[in-house]
Amino acid sequence: MADESKQVVDDPRTRRAWVLPALMVLLPVGFFFRAFFWSDVFIAGDTLRAFYPMRAFWAARVAVFDLPEWFAFDGFGQSFLGIFISGAFHPTTLLHLLLPLGVAVKATILACYPVALLGTWALLRQYDVPRAGAFFAALCFTFSGYLVCITNNPTYLLAASTVPAALWGAVRFLRAPSVGRLGV
Repeated sequence: MADESKQVVDDPRTRRAWVLPALMVLLPVGFFFRAFFWSDVFIAGDTLRAFYPMRAFWAARVAVFDLPEWFAFDGFGQSFLGIFISGAFHPTTLLHLLLPLGVAVKATILACYPVALLGTWALLRQYDVPRAGAFFAALCFTFSGYLVCITNNPTYLLAASTVPAALWGAVRFLRAPSVGRLGV
């Protein structure tokens, strides 16, 4: 009995099982080392002009249990819920209720890279691409020039980084439709 449990623990597949998830977290941390470990925040382009003000407006309104319907700070104003760049119903907006604005925006931007890495890897594994090939392709997509340079516009970064995960979910559902897979 003791020999069987020892074989399971010493199985090379069990020892390697943690390597891929660890790499998917550590590689973005290494690539964006300064962003992770310094107090600086992303401020270039639309991040400063549009993303920060809209997320601050959303957090201020939702914190007092009010739905942010009208954004009066752009021209003559416009429907806050109707403009896609506000991201009013995006899950990452909840970070702005829990964290200071700069930290929440930094966390939103930096979370995109592990999501892109995992989503691309999962999508390619769905098509039976070998693990090494899927991981290499995920690295190429995640750290491509476009995704790395689009940190100045988080709205596009959020969309681009989640495309592989959305495709993975769609492929899984289309191959074997079920209520559980419809939610994922």
